Order: sequence, then C-alpha cells, then structure tokens
Amino acid sequence: MKTLGGLLLVGACVGPAVAAAPLPPNAADDVRLATRISLRAEGIPVSRVLARLSDHTGVALRADGVVGDERLVAFVPDAPLTEVMARIAEHYRLEWSRGSGERPAYRLYKPPARAREERVLREKAVREVLERLAQRLKDPRPPLGEKPNEWAPLFRTFVPLIDARGGELLRENFAYFPIGALPADPQRRIAAQMQPVLDAQHAKFQAFAQAFRAQRQPGGEFDIRLGGEGEPPPDARECTVTAEIMLRNGPQATVGLQSPQGTWWPWVTVEGSGLEAEGLRLYAGRRPIQPERAAGEGVRSVTTGADLFDRAVEVPRSPGTRKGDWIGALGRLSEASGLAIYADCYPNYLEGIGRHPREAFEGIEKTTPREALDALCYPLPRRGAQPLHASSFWWRNGNTAQIRSRRWLWESAAILPAWLSEQLAASLRRSDRLESGDLRALAGLTMLQAQSAGFLERSMESWQRAVRVSAHLSPAARNAVLNRGVRWDQLSPEDRATARRLLPAHTDPARYHARLGTTIHDFPGQGGAVVSVEVEAGLPGEHAIVHLPLPGVDPLPGLKPRGLDITSPVKQR
Repeated sequence: MKTLGGLLLVGACVGPAVAAAPLPPNAADDVRLATRISLRAEGIPVSRVLARLSDHTGVALRADGVVGDERLVAFVPDAPLTEVMARIAEHYRLEWSRGSGERPAYRLYKPPARAREERVLREKAVREVLERLAQRLKDPRPPLGEKPNEWAPLFRTFVPLIDARGGELLRENFAYFPIGALPADPQRRIAAQMQPVLDAQHAKFQAFAQAFRAQRQPGGEFDIRLGGEGEPPPDARECTVTAEIMLRNGPQATVGLQSPQGTWWPWVTVEGSGLEAEGLRLYAGRRPIQPERAAGEGVRSVTTGADLFDRAVEVPRSPGTRKGDWIGALGRLSEASGLAIYADCYPNYLEGIGRHPREAFEGIEKTTPREALDALCYPLPRRGAQPLHASSFWWRNGNTAQIRSRRWLWESAAILPAWLSEQLAASLRRSDRLESGDLRALAGLTMLQAQSAGFLERSMESWQRAVRVSAHLSPAARNAVLNRGVRWDQLSPEDRATARRLLPAHTDPARYHARLGTTIHDFPGQGGAVVSVEVEAGLPGEHAIVHLPLPGVDPLPGLKPRGLDITSPVKQR
C-alpha cells in the first residue's frame, strides 16, 4: 500500500507568511494596549472574542484563518489588553504581528514552522496506522493467544483494491467496495470465497437468536425480534466491504463487511497514536502539569502563603448550576480565587454525546485552585483495574492558569468553522430548522470535520449522498431535504441529472432518498447548545448523526446570545 503515504488534514491554514520577526504587543509602543478589561468567554470562537475586544478597546484585532475558529474559555477578573492578547496567543501556539501607523492593527496567526510541525506529526501518525492496516491484511495471522479470524482468507484479496483507491481513502477517509459493483471475474471469485463464510456466520447468528428467544420466553417478557432472525443468509454479491479512517483517541483504520440488512462484521481494526506525548512536548517551555492521580486520590495541600494556587477557597454552586457545566465551575473558581483562567473547548463524543472528560468538574465546592485544576484535568476515578489518564494538562503564568486538552493535536485539526455555527444559529432563529444555504455549508465540511462532530461509522457514504449530493440540487429540492425529505421520483429532471452525475457509480439512483432532521439540545459538558442533525439516505433505516456546537447561543427558545462579556473592571475604594 505504498500509495497510502500522506493525508490532507484541515487545520493547516496559517495565513500569509510573515517576512520579518513579529513584534509582540507592547503597551509602551501603543498605550491603547494598557486598557484594563474583565473578560468572560464561555467556549466562544477566538475570532468572535477578538471582535468584541476590538469594539470595547478601539484596537483592531483579528485572527487569520482557522486559528479564529478555536473556541476559548476565559475568565479574567482584571488585566491589561496586552496581557490578554499574550495569553491567547500562548494558549494556541500563536503569535501576533503588528501593523504600521499611529493606530496599528494586530493580527493573530500561527507561524508556518509551527503549523508544519503539527501537520507532520499528524501525517506521520496516519501513515503508521495505514502501514499497520496493510500489514494486518497481508499477514492475517492472529496475535499469540487469539483465535484465527474466520474472514482472514479474504483479506489479501482486498489489498490491491484498497491500494488502488488509496488516494480516495486518504482524501475522504473512506472507500467502500460493493461486491456487486466489481468487474465480473473478480466478483464471481470473491463471492465464491465469501459465501461459505457468510453462511457459517449466519448460522451462528441464528443459533444465538434462538437461544436468546428461548431464554426470554419463559418469563413472558416482551418479544424482541433481532434483525435478520429467521431470514436466509445474505448474498455475498449484495454485501459491501468498508475501509475507513476514523478519529478516536487517535486515527483508527478499520476494514469490515456489511450486509444489505445492515449487519456488520469487523475484519481488522488498528489504532494510531493519539499524539498526547507529542502535544505535551510542544508546550514543554511552559512547564506543563499533568496530574498523575485522579480527582480525590491526591493529598490535600493548603497553605496560608501568598501563592493563590495553594490557598483554600469556597466555590459555592449556584442554584442554576447545570449538570456537567465545567465551564461555569471554572468561572466560579476564577471569581473565588482571583486567578485568571484560560482553557480550550473541544466537543468530545467518545463516551457519547452527553459525556465529556471534564464534566465531573461542575461539582467543586471547597478546594485549592491547584487541586481544582488537577481535578479538571483528571476528573474520573479508576474504573476497576483499568488505569485512566489525565484528559488535559495545565500550566501557570504568574496568577494565570491555562488548560489544554491532551488530544489537542487531533482536535484542533478537525475544528468546525466559526462562521458555520453562526450561520446555523441564524437559520434556527428564523425558522426552527436548517435552511437551503446551510445544506451547502455542511457539504463543505471535510470528512474529518464531519466525523469529529458525530457518528459516521459505515455511514460516510450516507453523508455523501444526503448532504454533499443534495447540496447541488435546486433550492426547492434542498428545502424538501431539510423538511419532509425527498425521493428520486420527486426530483425534477434537472435535479435527477445532477444527482446521477454525483452519486457513486454503484448507486441505484431509483433508491435515492435524502432527509435531514434537526433538534436542539443543551449539553453543558460539550460547551452548551448543540444542534443535532440526523441524516437519512438511501435505504430505510440507513442514517448517520452529527452534533454541531452552537457556541455563544442559549439553547432555550429564541437562541439568544450568551457567554461573552467584556467590561472595564470596577476598582474597590
């Protein structure tokens, strides 16, 4: 699989190259930067924070490209603008460049060398996982102590097929191979090899289904019929081999077989590096702290000295505290301790939409800031004998604390555009659902971005058909997709011609169906308001779902703005 040698990842936009060494913001050169502010940003895109800072201080601030899409949690009781600018840049490994003139503008950007450094680490991890996948397919002998894989005799057959579409796999993160769409000779050969294994697997399933039914019937429990129960084995020619690259803790490459009834047999899955150690190393100059114990397992250390990080504080829960609201808890900690606190804010659906590694932090009451920050970074106790690790690390800069996800190298590569969340929120305010232009905006997401927002395993082609194909249809057809759904027989001749040109070659156009349904939720652990988009495409029941964050939006009726406040600090007399 030598063709699988690189990967185009989002997050590499660094803006125009800077010819000269950047000039850091300096209040001695620009007195406006000495303006003192109080800042509260609850997971707001950096571009939006800078725009509000500009309005408040009169200093023109902007972010280049995707660096403005990073979501910022910041609670700053009182600091000069220049310090806030410096801490934001430090947090995301960025720098500022200063314009010319008496009232210079400032541009926040990622230096090309740093962007390349991050991109190289990601691409190396993807190459390694693909090489591992290729090796497992070519040499399917099981690891010592494991049973042989019953599908192993088929693996080598698909190596050249996957290799031939390696560029597509790297570009789109998936390549599907319907057996019935293969040329006649390999189709007959592969189907003949595959059918006996399918029959054996189907027989095992039927035996399990019968045992399951027998176990339930004596108790008179509600009768549940398992999918495929009592049916003949699937025809190998109607099955599809799936090859996917997904982002979990790190890149994960999977090859498996899917039946027309939706049953999926995993063949090979290999994991790549999560790059946690590399991400920590890139912040080595900040002396990052990575807790070695889970919350509650450490020894309390309280002092009466001047170090604010070791002084016990009361952090009372307010009556309106929402479950999982770690962002609000950080705000209360900042208010109680007088510390400025900065954190990143990435959705994390690895434990499900309602779970986030930091969500347990919302319950703090009496603690020291140091213990609280450790608890945020390592919030969960051990589950049985399984060791867990810190999900974040933090560092201090004077009386400022800064918190970074250990997975930031991957999370920052798949971040969603800030303008997209603003556009979706505007549409939902107007009509309580997405609008025609939003479908085109969603179609512009890379598969890596779409994966980071939801669950597209074995559904990437569904996303392709329902979102990317539908985005090119007429406005009337797009509105139908976003409302009641649309079938092939409901499309105009012009739309049919467009869809036929864009659908995968093996797709039967007459079975085309697309619908996007939307619901709005409040998931404080994921950063607040989320619009869930359920995608239906093709066969009945074939669907995928993504959860798109709406930062700075109240999920209650009206979707009012919230979570960003910049004021001038009030001095005590």
